[in-house]
Amino acid sequence: MVTFLALLLSALLPSLSHAEELRMQVGGMGRMALVVNAQPSQEKRPLVLVLHGGAGSAAMQRQRTGFDAVAQREGFMVVYPQGSEFRPGMHAWNTGHLMRRQVGTVDDVAFLDALIDRLIDQYGADPKRGT
Repeated sequence: MVTFLALLLSALLPSLSHAEELRMQVGGMGRMALVVNAQPSQEKRPLVLVLHGGAGSAAMQRQRTGFDAVAQREGFMVVYPQGSEFRPGMHAWNTGHLMRRQVGTVDDVAFLDALIDRLIDQYGADPKRGT
């Protein structure tokens, strides 16, 4: 019965590809993103960033969206950046209004800018074809 349920769940849930955990320092703060379907040969490919909502995480957004399968099928790189942690396992973005009390003055624009630059320089993201 357990094997049957495991097989059923694996068929219903989107399969996840291998993800590389990219870590970097921005503004003196450790930041993280999950990179899926990067081109190992450094051949340029389009990039799609998928941001999680308040109290979410990169891993949670990755599992919820099914973008891994779409990226594999359509040939683009998908990256799931992670916002600032304000409670264990809960992350948010500094939107300038919502969640401001929780994330303070974290500069998410600088993080996303630095992340995109690194994805272009080291992971083969095509700056002319990203979204």
